[in-house]
Amino acid sequence: MLPLSRNTTYVPAAPIRSLDINDMQDMIVGARHGSIVIPIPAASWQPLAGGGGILGNGQWTFSADTTLVAPIPRVPIGTTLEQVVYGYNRAGAGTITCRTYKRNLVAGTIAAGLGLIPAGDATGAEWETFTETLDYAIEADNAVWLEAHCDNAANIFGGALVTINFQ
Repeated sequence: MLPLSRNTTYVPAAPIRSLDINDMQDMIVGARHGSIVIPIPAASWQPLAGGGGILGNGQWTFSADTTLVAPIPRVPIGTTLEQVVYGYNRAGAGTITCRTYKRNLVAGTIAAGLGLIPAGDATGAEWETFTETLDYAIEADNAVWLEAHCDNAANIFGGALVTINFQ
């Protein structure tokens, strides 16, 4: 983020402090590579468990209890996953639970819930969002994916928006 005022006022022929040079570089990089949002549309999700999911018209509908998963696209190590915003409609029934997971590809271990552990949404009958705050820096040899569990035939799932930061 650019500063609101000048850090240092220089007079002609004054040496430039390295701290100011570093701040300028950080501002240039930050302005170029700030947070970006990556859509993970319904068509990017696939059933993990249950057989009741039907993809059509840009959303998932259900005939039975189903868990959907979607990968987060590969990004450079150190990239920060800031948040995931899931879009869904309970249609007044059941509970929808969304989480982000990681798997260490070498050891094969799974870490559940990188951010907040949602209790699941069991209220509402209109389109809603659930925001999972992460602040997770991508580690070497790890894959990250999203999971949404819909336990009622009335549920509708529309996908997610992932906010990442390359700094």
